[in-house]
Formats: sequence, C-alpha cells, structure tokens
Amino acid sequence: MSYKHGVYAQEQPTSIVSPKRVDVSTPFVVGTAPVGGMETPPVNEPKLIYSYKEFVENFYYDDDFDNYTLCEFARVYFGLYGVGSVIFVNAHDPATQKESVTDEEKTFADNLITPAHEYILSTGRYKQTAA
Repeated sequence: MSYKHGVYAQEQPTSIVSPKRVDVSTPFVVGTAPVGGMETPPVNEPKLIYSYKEFVENFYYDDDFDNYTLCEFARVYFGLYGVGSVIFVNAHDPATQKESVTDEEKTFADNLITPAHEYILSTGRYKQTAA
C-alpha cells in the first residue's frame, strides 16, 4: 500500500450563484449633540463617522435622547446594530442657543445635588466647596 506525503488539492465543478444587487446608502442625520463643553464644536458641518468611539470623540455623548437626537441614532446604529458609516450634522450651536443663568447655591445631601438647569446637569460640571 502506497502512502502519499504532502498536500494535495482537488478541484470539483460547482454552480456559481451570481450575487444579488443591493442598493446601499449612507444615512445622513441632522440633529443635536451635547457639544457645549468643546472648544470648537462642529456646528452645521457634515462629519463622516465610522464607529461609536469616533462619534463620541467628535460630538460627545449623553443618554438624554429627547435633547440630543444624534446620540440616540449613534447608540442604535453603532451600539446596538454595529452598522457602517453615517454622516452626522450637529445643528446645536451652544454659542447662539443659550440662556443667561445666574449663579445659585445648592447644598450637597448624601453627596448628591440636582442642578436646576439642564445643561449643567448634562455636563456634570459642578463642584463641592468647603462650607
């Protein structure tokens, strides 16, 4: 009985199925993002984003989907379904869309404080001072 050494390949005819034609598009999403703390926020400029990480680097992220619609789309598109690229346009300009807020004092209770203004709450920029 003879024994074959090495690797051998054998070809067999197969029926090749032609690929189906699929129309693919890149979503173009206009909405609001929490860019208030950025030095130069992207406002009204399209950004091609490929991943959730890249979205957070360009627009920040907040779970407040009622106020920040781009965050909701990014969460679903990248976080839940892991789909491809998206073109995002942030229409929220913190330089022009703001209201004047006066300073107010709050007392920390059980290491918690609830600011009266939504922007302060979303950015988390508050500090506890010695009493």
